[in-house]
Amino acid sequence: MQQNKSGLLPKWLFLSTTLHLIFIISQLYFPYVKTEPSVVICSTILCCIKLVGIKRMGSCLFYLVVAIATGIDVGFFVWFGVKKIVNMNWCLFEVILGVLTLGWMVFLYPYYLMDENINDRKKDE
Repeated sequence: MQQNKSGLLPKWLFLSTTLHLIFIISQLYFPYVKTEPSVVICSTILCCIKLVGIKRMGSCLFYLVVAIATGIDVGFFVWFGVKKIVNMNWCLFEVILGVLTLGWMVFLYPYYLMDENINDRKKDE
């Protein structure tokens, strides 16, 4: 059984993804906000994928899944912003948050990879 990674990155990813999911779903229930169902469906699916990946953050594959889902989410919001499906402020917020998260993940990836290699060596001994 793999352990969850300690550190601030998994906590940040879990918190930001959960808040993002709550915000996206709440958009359906605000009568004064017009949100396309495609935005809600795409973002909800990607948030659920990220939450599953965060839970299994000890594996490089799941780390990659979280990074790809975050990148796709940023790409969708750029596309939704260009097509004027979502408000430009919301689009900019999501893109900035996603780019910062991806940058943080890329910066910390060697730490997680090194930690996984050390754990694999301990299991072999």
